[in-house]
Amino acid sequence: MATLTEGELAALLRLLEDSNDATRARVEESLAGLDPVALDQLRDARDRMTPEVARRIDELAFFLPRREVVEDLASLVETGGDQVDLEAGMWCLARFRDPGLVTVPYTRELERLSEAVRSRIRRIEPSVLVLKSFIQVLFHDEGFRGDVNSYYDPDNSFFHKVLERRRGIPITLSALCLLVGQRVGLPIEGIGLPGHFLCRFGAEEQGVYFDPFHDGRLLTHQGCVELCHQAGFSFSETCLDPPTNREVLKRMVRNLHDIYLQREALLEVRLLDDYMEALEWDVGDETDEVEELPDDEATDEVR
Repeated sequence: MATLTEGELAALLRLLEDSNDATRARVEESLAGLDPVALDQLRDARDRMTPEVARRIDELAFFLPRREVVEDLASLVETGGDQVDLEAGMWCLARFRDPGLVTVPYTRELERLSEAVRSRIRRIEPSVLVLKSFIQVLFHDEGFRGDVNSYYDPDNSFFHKVLERRRGIPITLSALCLLVGQRVGLPIEGIGLPGHFLCRFGAEEQGVYFDPFHDGRLLTHQGCVELCHQAGFSFSETCLDPPTNREVLKRMVRNLHDIYLQREALLEVRLLDDYMEALEWDVGDETDEVEELPDDEATDEVR
């Protein structure tokens, strides 16, 4: 079904008045092939319907354009397992916000950022100077930084909005470093400290830690320990183990889930439950906490 005739629209509206689950399932199946124009027809009709039917129309208009995204995410996980394609997974999450998102302009921006880094680090030695040049390009020349003023804005968790706004939270800014580093061939890993995500440049023993949320500042091992304690967690050396790509995506989904739950945005919470299921969500994974800022969000220290 593409668009709706007047008769088809009237029939679907009558079905929506039926509270029977089987009937509602039939309606969803009938609407699965609708294009945006037909969904607009339903939205236009909602104001003359009962509150209950209007609520169901709102649910359908929200869920139907996003149902395919959940299927795409599940397919990615089935193919890649723990090392699911991180970039493709983040585009699936971006389509949670904008179902019709065209990713080409954003992948081009990633390529442009990567070329800027590549040009800066060409013929630079030693590796610590490579890292400093990498940080200079992304967090000074290009202006990416942590959003300390609107930390819990959902847009900080959607990668395309991070690229547009040059603002993000620790995990999305770290993901930026991972994707650019991957394109350039730099040994950058994500480090999922409880409460604060950061990156490591180089192998574990000789690696240098840096914090994308705080303009790429360099961190010692002890600095990582203190970040963990500031977030209210005990530290163990396993905190510095790189997470799998699936774990990174789980953490991103958990962050958004908690944000929307706090806002009592129940449609968004329900859909994120489906994202969790697609990622084979483990409800016992208690370290996937939303990174916390102090009560005074104007400060740049993380708790």
